[in-house]
Amino acid sequence: ADVMAEHTQSAKVDGCSFKCPKIVCIIGESYNKANGSIDAIDQHQDKKSQSGNYSIKLTYIEPIYGQSHFLETDLYFGQTLRASDKFQYNLDEEGHYTLLDSTYSNSFRNNFFNEYLELNYRYLKDKYDLTIGFRANPSQTRSTTHYYTGEMVDTLLTVWNFTPRMTFKYKFGKKEFARINYRGRSSQPSINQMEPVRNNSNAMNETVGNLALRPAFAHNVHAMYSKFNQEKFWSIMEDRLDLCHEALMHRHKRLLGTPS
Repeated sequence: ADVMAEHTQSAKVDGCSFKCPKIVCIIGESYNKANGSIDAIDQHQDKKSQSGNYSIKLTYIEPIYGQSHFLETDLYFGQTLRASDKFQYNLDEEGHYTLLDSTYSNSFRNNFFNEYLELNYRYLKDKYDLTIGFRANPSQTRSTTHYYTGEMVDTLLTVWNFTPRMTFKYKFGKKEFARINYRGRSSQPSINQMEPVRNNSNAMNETVGNLALRPAFAHNVHAMYSKFNQEKFWSIMEDRLDLCHEALMHRHKRLLGTPS
């Protein structure tokens, strides 16, 4: 049976935003760190991984005609840095796991850069809000693998995606609306999918990552309808408060006479 011990540390810095009448700047970052070990098939594996990312987004809005026509520009840059060090050992003559198996060991570094420039036209009226635009979304993936045989492999992949964007919102009333939204986005393969080293944690199904994997690109369509009924909302809240009060009183009666 596999025995695995894992320790994870993470820290997240909430996104910061800065606004002026026409420009919005949003900055965010996060970091993760994990250590793990697996004992399987008479080998010992130590694997350490860590990741961090940051991003910055600038938005500029310019009225172009009256109070209903606007031009929006979004500029985004983000970077994700990931590192993985895998050491796999065989038994030595004294029964200790000290002999490094270079076939299953490596050091992997991956940098993923994602940018986009988006231009939108927005038409805003009392009853509806229409946004139509276009996005250019390049991304670059830089991967470096150091094998413990002395070999090093450096790979750079560049991908361009071009997508339209559309959002339409219609207001039926102050508390009722419908909205449909379409946009595209790119996402990076995982380290396990890309790391070009043999993985024998499952002896019946050894796998090897593929450095040539390109970022995935997804087209997302989202539709939403919302209606808020204030009378029903407060009725539901009152019912829930009554249930909470009943549960607390029941617990209070059960605890009466119990020494603290």
